[in-house]
Amino acid sequence: MKAIRIVAAFIAISLIVLSVITDNKQILYYTQFFIGAMLLIYSISEFQNKRKARAVYLLFLAGIIVLMGALSLSN
Repeated sequence: MKAIRIVAAFIAISLIVLSVITDNKQILYYTQFFIGAMLLIYSISEFQNKRKARAVYLLFLAGIIVLMGALSLSN
């Protein structure tokens, strides 16, 4: 789980830097997807550590962020 979390964070940071350097706003939607994936992984880790309140909160945030990114890509 930790390796997947690090890879998702690295991809998100790389996309943010690329978006700033190239001034391409379309890349930010993919960044939202990877940040949502990161939050989803964090919520699974929290469920495993028996912290259900925090896990549900992170799961809710991950769902909203991934949904916003997916809706923005379809336009």
